[in-house]
Amino acid sequence: VLTLLAGVAGGLFSRLLIASLRGQGQDPLSRLRTRRPIVFAGVCGLLVAAIGLVTGGATFGSGYESTRAMVEGSGVMHVAYAPFKFLATWLSTWSGVPAGIFAPSLAIGAALGNDVALLVFHTQVPALIALGMVGFLAAATQAPLTAFIIVMEMVNGHAMVLSLMSCALVASFVSRLISPPLYPTLARLQLERIPAPPLEQAPR
Repeated sequence: VLTLLAGVAGGLFSRLLIASLRGQGQDPLSRLRTRRPIVFAGVCGLLVAAIGLVTGGATFGSGYESTRAMVEGSGVMHVAYAPFKFLATWLSTWSGVPAGIFAPSLAIGAALGNDVALLVFHTQVPALIALGMVGFLAAATQAPLTAFIIVMEMVNGHAMVLSLMSCALVASFVSRLISPPLYPTLARLQLERIPAPPLEQAPR
């Protein structure tokens, strides 16, 4: 269940980022982003700040401290940390001032695993947090091997090799059903925005 949840959430996260950064929408927000980017970035910043205040500052930053607290069991996360961090990361990226994807994805995944563990009263909370991390990161980036290696090293999960690898592969597969790959698509969008060089006239 957690693997499927992480795959769907990561796929939606990737699809939302691509749609937001494509910059070709005709809705009022997309037009505002194109015509008045500074104003749009300011509005997004205010929304991110409001989310941070609602969560007591938990969503501020990359999410490293929150992830570490969940993995070590040394802190209590806001019950809605995962969706709030999801929203804050999307707004930061959409504003044109991206704050990274890897660290926030790990934080969102850790929160998903933590929430599922609390809902089902699972005793192995750290294990579900690790699975949530690898699942969401693999789904968001569609790079299961990279996600597997990063999370395994972070949590010293050598005893969970098969679980982490299978979770990463399944979550990445689910994400591919929802969204095109994030980084190749963003790279293609950047290339499309580069103006074509002028054609050289043949000498007469």
